[in-house]
Amino acid sequence: MGDWPQNLEPVPPIIAVGSSACIDEGMTSYNQIGTITGWQYGANVGVFIPFTINRIVTVYKMFYSATTAPSGNVDVGLYDDQGNRIVSMGSTAGAVTNNMQQLDIADTVLLPGTYYQAMACSTNSSGVFRMWIHQSAGANTAPKGQYVMAAALPLPATATFATTTSTWTPLLSSACRVTI
Repeated sequence: MGDWPQNLEPVPPIIAVGSSACIDEGMTSYNQIGTITGWQYGANVGVFIPFTINRIVTVYKMFYSATTAPSGNVDVGLYDDQGNRIVSMGSTAGAVTNNMQQLDIADTVLLPGTYYQAMACSTNSSGVFRMWIHQSAGANTAPKGQYVMAAALPLPATATFATTTSTWTPLLSSACRVTI
């Protein structure tokens, strides 16, 4: 390989469901879930959403879109492709309604590769915005690489990935800076 820089696709400043770095194929719309259905996966269940980056980045915040009055605790974090926790916020009380909940994680440098954004809620009534995948027979987020884990609050040091039959994913995002 020569010394000339490669023409790499830029990493978006926000890694989010639907962005070019995160699962986006077949994601067609987003919809609010409130306290009636709440956190669909169940209390303390973690969701792991894959993303891929092609440059060195520093992730400095994570956030999700809350819909309802805070209920219980939430933990967010990042995992490597083998399920090892890189960083997490720790179990934190929800604090906003109908707005973005920002969580200031430790600045974390990620090398090019595949990672997972993770989120777990302590109660079924935690409301977050979600995004649907395409709605065809048998469609779910498992083929997109999304996993779940029972008893994942606070987020564990090592995740035990399990497949999911869910047809949606929470709108969880990471803010990052590219290192040149």
